[in-house]
Amino acid sequence: MKTHHYSLRHTLRALLAALAMLSLCACSDSTPAPSADGSTPGAEAGATTDQGGGADAGDAAPGLDAPQNTNGLPVGTPTLFVNLGDSIAAGSGAPKGQGYAPLLFKNNDTAYPEYAGKDLSTRFAGIQIADHAKGGAQSKDLPGQLAQVPSNPSGDTFVVVSIGGNDLQANLPALFNSDATRNIAEQVKTNFQAVLDHFADKAKYGGKVVIVWFTVYDPSDSEGNIPSDKQVSGSCILLKTLGNQAMSDNLDRFNKELGNLARANANLYQLDVHGAFLGHGFHYDDTAAKHYNASDPTLWFANDCIHPNPRGHHELRRLIWEQLPAK
Repeated sequence: MKTHHYSLRHTLRALLAALAMLSLCACSDSTPAPSADGSTPGAEAGATTDQGGGADAGDAAPGLDAPQNTNGLPVGTPTLFVNLGDSIAAGSGAPKGQGYAPLLFKNNDTAYPEYAGKDLSTRFAGIQIADHAKGGAQSKDLPGQLAQVPSNPSGDTFVVVSIGGNDLQANLPALFNSDATRNIAEQVKTNFQAVLDHFADKAKYGGKVVIVWFTVYDPSDSEGNIPSDKQVSGSCILLKTLGNQAMSDNLDRFNKELGNLARANANLYQLDVHGAFLGHGFHYDDTAAKHYNASDPTLWFANDCIHPNPRGHHELRRLIWEQLPAK
């Protein structure tokens, strides 16, 4: 029996290693091309909903997750918008120019006419964008991106960061163990300090600085698995058989641990992307799923389980936009 258990453990580790490799490949700059209409299967490109996420009825709408974040984002009058992070931040999964960052900066009125004028360029005349996100980036890569950001000594600066998902994907077996997950979260927090330190330099950023950091979302809708009937690619294929509830539970712990950094820094805001996307992962059409969204049963993920599809990028943009104070 001991030999049998040993063999099973090593088989599982081998499969998880393969999963990690597939995940890392899926996070590179080359991602599956959208269909001719810019959508991916299960998506409704350009569609919007009244609520910015898939929270259960009666839950607070997903938004800013920290005690000081109850009144939206006090961005002031930013003259510089900075976008940093991984392939999600770089727009993978959407047609060129329709990732959340370019849409937030300047709406595509053809693709999203209902958002005409709802962008940073319209709200804050003269604002500039510094977009240095790169596919595959982990938190250790943030200093290299920060080195490319221009100074803004006399204006306010608005920063959005999507980072942390690739840190987990580089060691997916950690998601089966809460202590290992916590260790990765601690390292991500340590690495993220580079962002806080960079924008704390008043000689370079003399105005108000607000930093938004995404939580890591869950393509399983917190169910811990991908349904077997879904046509998926990359890491999604193995998640059909290897996924379990422990992975989703530890992802929740990972996000909460990162939230401690936001609670300790007044200008850092953790945006609850995880909560917003619940009900829009691969259980989006499962009426028995705990986060099923009957009013909007749509998929916001690309078929690799990692990137948002065009609808997902629009929803990320909208989630940020709705946290800005009313004009």
